[in-house]
Order: sequence, then C-alpha cells, then structure tokens
Amino acid sequence: MRRHAGGDVCRVALVIRRRGEGGQATAELAVMLPVVMLAALGVMQLALVACGSVVARHAAFTGARAAATADLSDRAATASAAAAAIVGRVPGFRIVSTELRDTPLPLDGLETGCRERMTCRVSASVVKLVPVPGRLVVSASCALPMEAAW
Repeated sequence: MRRHAGGDVCRVALVIRRRGEGGQATAELAVMLPVVMLAALGVMQLALVACGSVVARHAAFTGARAAATADLSDRAATASAAAAAIVGRVPGFRIVSTELRDTPLPLDGLETGCRERMTCRVSASVVKLVPVPGRLVVSASCALPMEAAW
C-alpha cells in the first residue's frame, strides 16, 4: 500500500496475464474488422443510392421543364441535354436513359378540354461500393403541363 500526500490509501492492482491470452484482442480485431467495414460500406452505398434518387428526380424535373417550354421540333434533345447537365454535375453518376412522352392532361375531368403534358423519365447509374451483381440504377419521372405559346 502507498500513502499519498493527503493521507489516502491507494492500492496498486497488478495485472497478471494468463498464458495464451496475449493475442486474443488481435484475433477478435481480425475477425470483426471485415464485418464492420462491410457494414460501413453498405451504409455509404445506401446514402449514394438516396443521393442518386434525388439527382434523378431533379434531372427528370429539369428535362420535363425544358421540354414543356421548348419548340416542337427539338423537345427530346432539349430534355436529354437538360437532364444530362444535371446528372453530369454529380461525380460518379451517369445517365442510362432519358425517355420523353407527351400525354393528354384532362382539364377538370372534361374530355373536350385537354392540354398536353410532357413526361420525362430519367434513369441514372450509381457508383458501387459494395460488391453486388449487376448495375445500380435509380429512375425518376416528372410530368409537367405544356406551356402555352403566346
């Protein structure tokens, strides 16, 4: 026992290692490290897919907006270029396909008064961090009514 300046008694505990337990922590680390790393990569992959979904949704909106305000002759090219410009800003994402459709939009449920609407569907591939088969593709679509020509 030791006595400190204040008179308190401090007991010193000695740690005695038993034989065979010297590498236990290293073995546990070697077993658990790949599992923890794979779980961390899985969480990051989910975050990338969520980010890809938001980017694809924004690209679809931008493409539909560009097509709804463009001339009749080059709507598809305008929508594809606008969507590619959005997806191209984010590193690691590529456009897989862009589809543009014009469909009738009923006004107040009446069949006689219809306007056209442009629907843009964008599919973008996401970078893979976890070894999974195939490609990771997120898709989004947006439909906007045609702008009236004044």
